[in-house]
Amino acid sequence: MTTILENGLPEAEHFNELGLRVADNVSALLSYWDANEVCRYANDAFGEWFGRSRAEMDGITLKALLGATYEKSVTYIQQVLAGNTPTFERELVLPDGDSMVYLATYYPDFDEDQRVIGFYVHCADITKIKKLEADLRKSELRFSKFLENAPDALVIIDEKGIVHLINAKCTEVFGYSRGELNGKHVELLIPQCCPLFQSTKQKDYSDSELLKPVNAGLRLEGKRGTGELFPLDVSLNPFETDEGSFVAVSVRDITLMVEREKEMLQSVEVISDQNKRLINFTHIVSHNLRTHSGNLSTVLNLFFESDSAEEKEEMLGYLKQISTGFTDTVNHLNEIVAVQTKKNLQKEEINLCRYIERCLETIAMDIRQAGVIVRNRVPADTTFTYNIAYLESILLNFLTNGIKYRSKERTATIDLSVTKNDNELMLHIADNGIGINLKENGTKLFGMYNTFGSHPEARGIGLFITKYQVEAMGGTIDVESEPGVGTTFTIHFPNNIPSLG
Repeated sequence: MTTILENGLPEAEHFNELGLRVADNVSALLSYWDANEVCRYANDAFGEWFGRSRAEMDGITLKALLGATYEKSVTYIQQVLAGNTPTFERELVLPDGDSMVYLATYYPDFDEDQRVIGFYVHCADITKIKKLEADLRKSELRFSKFLENAPDALVIIDEKGIVHLINAKCTEVFGYSRGELNGKHVELLIPQCCPLFQSTKQKDYSDSELLKPVNAGLRLEGKRGTGELFPLDVSLNPFETDEGSFVAVSVRDITLMVEREKEMLQSVEVISDQNKRLINFTHIVSHNLRTHSGNLSTVLNLFFESDSAEEKEEMLGYLKQISTGFTDTVNHLNEIVAVQTKKNLQKEEINLCRYIERCLETIAMDIRQAGVIVRNRVPADTTFTYNIAYLESILLNFLTNGIKYRSKERTATIDLSVTKNDNELMLHIADNGIGINLKENGTKLFGMYNTFGSHPEARGIGLFITKYQVEAMGGTIDVESEPGVGTTFTIHFPNNIPSLG
């Protein structure tokens, strides 16, 4: 029994009309062809695609419709007539001259005996999809070119540190082929990259910390395929994809930069050392020449105040000694000037006992006026190799300090003696002066401009200069002192004095 609808149409006819309306209002091509490839139905989309109306499509053959492209479709027609469902892509030139790409599918139509009596054709416009695919390929190609031509080595790793992709620079820097690195852990290239890339056996990265941004400029060590370690600048840039979390590891070999940094540091050290020498030289000039000029002024005053020829003769003897010492000091200072830009200070073999006597002659008037007893207990055959200008400055500084900081409560004494072992010669200079409170001033004793007495001529330079000079020649200074008892300085002169540089 046939159901009659309100519009007067039987139910079957109603749905047939509805289906046709739907077919005509879709943009895809819908058509039916019999086994002889003759069109029995085509929707309105053929007018837009092929410029043919439904009436013009009725009875047309597939060969007549496709024209030159028919031969490309023969294989698919044979397949559908054999009961298969082929799908393929094809480019079509539209009536207005534009082109489109469509995806065609042929569906076989079977009778009750399962014989193919025709086939349905569905063609969908995939031009936009193909354009997106083309754009994506171009983007991938640009990325690939960027990756390959990047000046730095680039490694793409997953959240567990496994290498997925490397560029050509990476193979050059590390000395591995792509096949040797793909699937390996990044620690093969950067052993101490960071805790993020620990072995997966040690840590589960399901809740990876890799997504946290990491700043550029990590100074790490890389490892080449040969096993050679070299300095790297590493940047980590995490990113997300549909396939999961990844990190782009940008690596730059900074071997040359590190070498230049070392060279610069060495240059800075050389310049700093030269500056120290220059400062030291100015202090030596000031200290040593002031000693001579002070003695000269004192003796000249005594000379003019002397009433007897005998006293004047004695003063002239002192003046001669001062003049000789003055000349020697100037010569020594000239020598220091000559070597300020050189790595080594001039050294010569010195008889320590005799050189102490020469220094005592230089300050004889100071010793006499202060009433100081100086005892040179250094054996007459004590010799060693040293820079004579430095030695003069060291001895004069300690001797004049012994005079300057003498105690007014007793006769001042200064005793010089030596001890030695296989490695060094030790000169001990002991006085019974006012002493130094080492608990309060021990750490500041050799600092510049630090003074520990009330002497009006104290400038806090002498011990600073002396320490620098002793250490510059590879030695050290020890001090023992007790307030009100006295002070003993011990200068350690190494047997093999190294070059200054």
